[in-house]
Amino acid sequence: MSKETKAWREEKANLLTEMKAIQARAEAGKSDPLDDQQWDNLESREAELSKLIARSERVANLQASLDAPTEEQRNDRQADGPPVTKEEEYRGAFYRWATARKETRLAESDIALLEKRGTSTQIGSTDNLGGYLVPDGFSGELEKYMALYGGMMEAARIRYTATGNPFPWPTVNDTSNKGAIITQGTGGTVGDVTLAEVAFPMAYTFYSKIMKVSWELLQDEVIGVEGLLSELAGERIGRIANEYFTTGDNSGKPQGFITGASSGKTAASATAFTRVELVDLMHSVNPAYRNSPKCYWMFNDSTLAAIKKLAFGSGDDRPLWLPSMRDGAPDTLEGKPYIVNEDMASVASGAKPIAFGDFSKYIIRIAKGYTLTSTRERYWDERANGYAVYARMDGRLVNTSAIKYLTMAS
Repeated sequence: MSKETKAWREEKANLLTEMKAIQARAEAGKSDPLDDQQWDNLESREAELSKLIARSERVANLQASLDAPTEEQRNDRQADGPPVTKEEEYRGAFYRWATARKETRLAESDIALLEKRGTSTQIGSTDNLGGYLVPDGFSGELEKYMALYGGMMEAARIRYTATGNPFPWPTVNDTSNKGAIITQGTGGTVGDVTLAEVAFPMAYTFYSKIMKVSWELLQDEVIGVEGLLSELAGERIGRIANEYFTTGDNSGKPQGFITGASSGKTAASATAFTRVELVDLMHSVNPAYRNSPKCYWMFNDSTLAAIKKLAFGSGDDRPLWLPSMRDGAPDTLEGKPYIVNEDMASVASGAKPIAFGDFSKYIIRIAKGYTLTSTRERYWDERANGYAVYARMDGRLVNTSAIKYLTMAS
């Protein structure tokens, strides 16, 4: 952990102490006229610190990819050095294809490598080379950036399939069955296991939209085209995918987990919720799912702000929300980590602003990796290439008992 990150975490701890003092004065009826303004300032600073810490962790996670050797460095290896792998050969050919201009012709060896790996179906008005499957390193970077937007790629279980064809996912809920003790010579009884399946349809095609990149930028050795495109496409696809994985209505789009889940608690108010209601929501989920390492709370940032103002009550002014003081450990609510998902609804009449449960029961299917297409003719007069990334994905909640949500009163 860097010195800056350590200092930010220590400052968060101090902010929490001040926020607890303000909360205690409010519950004792001894609020200071300036407490509201001070609370807002503390909350604003806490949110800023959380973003700084998250960015620091993001930089650490991406450091390995930034330290990876460039294509030029790989080409400069000595003849007696380690052999170049098939993946490195493909990555080199892919890079030369992606950065080529309108007048550039690829070497036959590069075309052979790309076509041997597999091409996509011709899409739209791309040039005669069509689209190619991205290298493994590009896929990894793309998914890193996708996971930064919204939280569903982080929370859910991801399953990769060779094709985008429909396939069944077997499910079982055996939480009501338990074993038994039998005496000598006694026959065993049958505890039936009820199997079912959730049908995944043809995978839906997600599209980054066209990204124009100037020739000058492509020539810049400091900014690699792989890193640039994986970041841009990851952000774009990540935003739309997270929206559908959260609230998709299962009609021409994935089934969002909110659509597949059921209500675990209805709040008494249309505009606020209580600690008791959060506890009821938590315990509406079977303990078998609550004990899962993928069990999370999920809500948006405005709901998090409301949660931070809640205390245990009954003379106990400790806040429900507790910031982590350890590097790598998550902030918690009622002892469970949470994920901020901006595609969750805000608190309002009839809304579903808070979810809790085992998100490993939400399956995101990604079919055959990702495809990058390039057009070099469409923007030649602007001295730019156009790129688009396509991802075939779907999402389903395979166990509707595993996740529950809070419903606000109407």
